[in-house]
Amino acid sequence: ACTFNVVLDLCCTYKVAYKINVGLRQKTYDGHLLENIQTFAGRFESYAMQRLLANNLWAYAFPATFLIGFVAEPIATIYAPFKVACQIIGSQPSVGGFMAEQLMPALIAGTEYDLSRYADVLLNVMIAVLIFFFPGGFNVQMFGALGICHIIIYALDHYKVLRCIKAVEYAGKMVDWWAQLVLCLPTALMLSCLVFKANCEPDYYCLNDGDTVIACAAAFFAHVFLHTLCLIFVVPLFGKEASGDDADSVTYKSVCERLACSWFTSNPIYCLRSQYIYKHSPPCTFYSPGKEHLMELNEELGFYFDNDAAPEEDFNAKLVDTDALKANFDKLKAQLKKDEPADEQKDEEGAAKA
Repeated sequence: ACTFNVVLDLCCTYKVAYKINVGLRQKTYDGHLLENIQTFAGRFESYAMQRLLANNLWAYAFPATFLIGFVAEPIATIYAPFKVACQIIGSQPSVGGFMAEQLMPALIAGTEYDLSRYADVLLNVMIAVLIFFFPGGFNVQMFGALGICHIIIYALDHYKVLRCIKAVEYAGKMVDWWAQLVLCLPTALMLSCLVFKANCEPDYYCLNDGDTVIACAAAFFAHVFLHTLCLIFVVPLFGKEASGDDADSVTYKSVCERLACSWFTSNPIYCLRSQYIYKHSPPCTFYSPGKEHLMELNEELGFYFDNDAAPEEDFNAKLVDTDALKANFDKLKAQLKKDEPADEQKDEEGAAKA
């Protein structure tokens, strides 16, 4: 959806840029009015269109697409809803305990992490790659802005994952495979740019306007096709066989002792039946991320997980422990001073031998 939206934006930008240049009676390098050029490639390759489209793409990319949305996201989805939720819950004496705990994340959309950041990053890369279709004066600033903005995005997501969400799994094979698959789009655009720029260059091919567009499109879809085939058939050939997992000898008990979440503990209906129908003692405890220490042990029913509560986090603590850094620095200085006499003695002994 985001890619389709970007394509529509770029089409509108092209139409607006063409109308502006026609209104200004811009001409091509050989003196023809731009409005008299009938082919898309002929219009697109004209200097006036190249200049205006490159400026518009840069304005579209930075700071609008690369930065503003990502900086505004934690404010709009986490900080502001958190403050609103605190006011709502704090003003209602009847809301407390479990109800308040369930209502708070329901009002804060940013507490769920859906891994859409892969798509956001790849979309930014695609926009940056499009600059290769235009004169090279924008290349350094475009990719410089891309790198700096992604460092900021990484820092924001780092804080979000550690401080604002309950749990997320992003190290799975499926996530990696789809990220590699979607990567075919910016790389295919780079190939299309190469075909476009190489046209009518010395010792290269020279296609007419219509054939240039067809060649760029063919290069794009051919790369997507080959990229996908390589991921499906070629990459698995270089994979290693899984070894040492002891899947045949691992028991249900050993897994449940290590993992709190199972089919039973993640099933709220079974947990209710365990307590109110089967009258288990203790009953099956419903699994909640961050509250694994509340899981009750009942080996007769197959509930083997047991753990202590994690120490409470001090949100008022400094992000950087300056006292510890200073102590380590003083310790390093003392060690260096201690090593200096030994080094001097070695130098003196070496001089005496010489």
